[in-house]
Amino acid sequence: MKDQELVNALREHAEWAQANEWETPITLGDDLAEAADRIEAQAKEMDALRNELCLKCGKYTLAHEGACNGCRWRR
Repeated sequence: MKDQELVNALREHAEWAQANEWETPITLGDDLAEAADRIEAQAKEMDALRNELCLKCGKYTLAHEGACNGCRWRR
């Protein structure tokens, strides 16, 4: 499961938990929503760090020519 799929699933379960608050533990919906927020924040931070590494590499200007295809930071 990819990050975005996990976030979507967590948000869906959080919405269900909030709609069915009498059938679920009290803070389940809040916990699920917070987990989704944290995953999204970490993904954005990882993208920012990857971009910083690409700037240091210097080949980012040639990315359109395939210079980054073998880059270990691309993953």
